[in-house]
Amino acid sequence: MKAGFHELDVDAFVRKLKALAPAASTPEELPPKCVTFARVARGRGCSVEVKVSIVRAILSGELPVISNVDGTVGGLLIPHEDFQRLVNDARAHASGHTRTPSEATRYLKMW
Repeated sequence: MKAGFHELDVDAFVRKLKALAPAASTPEELPPKCVTFARVARGRGCSVEVKVSIVRAILSGELPVISNVDGTVGGLLIPHEDFQRLVNDARAHASGHTRTPSEATRYLKMW
């Protein structure tokens, strides 16, 4: 037996991700800022660890999928604000729970 994943495992994973998207939404129902999973997966600003955290959050429901623009896994739509929060939290966790200066500034402005 070869190491790796069987194509049926990959197909099941893809079906599970696609099933997370609710019924098709009209553009008026979508939040103003969204990001597709394809953009997240290709993004150069995120490490592999952050991308894995994003997939885990999508599968657990922590990061909501609000629609699917083209019926593919890459077309899954995620609210940008929730995505950015998760990225910031994952980066902070990877760096010993520290924040960047701009994140600290935004946080302090909330108080």
